[in-house]
Amino acid sequence: MPIQKITLSEPLIINNNTLKFTIQYESDTPEVAYLGLALHYNSTQLELVKVEDILLKDLRFPNPNSPNFPGGSRLDEGNKDNDESTDQLFLTSWSTPAQTWPGQNKINLYTITFKVPEGRNINDPNFNPTINFTAQGSQGFTLEFPGDGNIPAPKIQKESQNQSLNKVIEKPVNQDNISPVHNNSLPVLSDLSTMLTLIISAALLILIP
Repeated sequence: MPIQKITLSEPLIINNNTLKFTIQYESDTPEVAYLGLALHYNSTQLELVKVEDILLKDLRFPNPNSPNFPGGSRLDEGNKDNDESTDQLFLTSWSTPAQTWPGQNKINLYTITFKVPEGRNINDPNFNPTINFTAQGSQGFTLEFPGDGNIPAPKIQKESQNQSLNKVIEKPVNQDNISPVHNNSLPVLSDLSTMLTLIISAALLILIP
């Protein structure tokens, strides 16, 4: 079965209070019909600063013609990621009846930047915010996400020191009651001894532009 794959760039910790990374897409076929993706987060742990460089080809949401494009987050209604701790999400979707999206085997979807609350430090081992993903792909395709054994977990480097962290801890999520969804977890950042866990899970998501 052909694959649609979501990966993360090597995330950067900037000034100990900012996290920046790029969401990347890859498939063994350059042309598909659809991808819907939601990034869920806890607004008491992370503040969405900006989203930039969104892939505009066949973008359906957010509306590229909107005066406040790309907009911001929305309430995580319905708990679609099965995580009560996340209350906000950033939603994107691409689709075309011609099944010609994106026209490349590998491409960046967007870059997102978060800040932590005032007085907090990303490198604090007790500060462990979680970011979840839910997604829906084209019919007949299998979705893959970081941390499922197929995609290498990215390493973190501090921008100021140009130093990569290399400790990765994977904590799989029970998939017994979720089908045909891939639930995976991916640690991506913390201090020099403990990585922040990003739980990457894909679940069927009804996207309403």
